[in-house]
Amino acid sequence: MDIRAKREKQYLEERKQQLEYNMATSRQFLNFFESRLPEGYSEQNQTNFKTDLQSQFAQSAYSHKQLIAMLETYHQEVMKSLADYDKKRSAGSGIV
Repeated sequence: MDIRAKREKQYLEERKQQLEYNMATSRQFLNFFESRLPEGYSEQNQTNFKTDLQSQFAQSAYSHKQLIAMLETYHQEVMKSLADYDKKRSAGSGIV
């Protein structure tokens, strides 16, 4: 692999690690917010919230769900790119 390809792969590896860390952190926040909401809550039906704080927790939980979904999508793209590098490396060295 040439120097440029190594740098690009290193960059992708770093992105992968950062994304995994961010997803884990967002899941921790999501768990925190959901643990303070009524069982079976719905972000759309706020009539079962007793306080404004619960309503804010529900909004935060919903935001974290969206963030996690975006991070997972980006993570999948990074993993595809890393797999492409591995394929190219294998094809270039004659290893299948």
